[in-house]
Amino acid sequence: MSTKTHVSLEHNNVEGRFGSWIKQVIEMIGPKNLYFVGGRGSAKTTDIFADRSIDIMYDMPRSYLAFVQDTYDNALRNVIPSLIEGWERKGWTEGVHYVMDEKPPKHFDVPCKPPKTFKHTLSIFNGCFYNIGSLSQPSGLAGNSYQHIFSDECRNNDFEKLKK
Repeated sequence: MSTKTHVSLEHNNVEGRFGSWIKQVIEMIGPKNLYFVGGRGSAKTTDIFADRSIDIMYDMPRSYLAFVQDTYDNALRNVIPSLIEGWERKGWTEGVHYVMDEKPPKHFDVPCKPPKTFKHTLSIFNGCFYNIGSLSQPSGLAGNSYQHIFSDECRNNDFEKLKK
């Protein structure tokens, strides 16, 4: 489990992070594209995926992003709840940092491309906007320009559909 603690020292600001050795390696390398195969209990979604998504959101505020899974059911029942659990472990709160399936509050920044609908979406306080997509209905993601695409539990994904 990873937690972030901000400690102010005399002349330096230090951010302490605790995690498995593999998470530490991933954070030190900071790859542009991450392909990680991990077994059950390796905290892929609640720790690695959650931290990585937060880092990308801070690096690209107001960006248009996508979470893509093999099916909506898998995304909505398994992946998104685990991701949100990871965000909440890191101090994020629904209504303050993110909202799901609803128009964001007025204090949220507006994405670079304001959405018309909020079904199967996550809105983030800094203007990042996530479409939750399904490879069983890839046309639902068509027509948007995404700055980053996330996918978890990829063993079931058809990568040819994902490329399109």
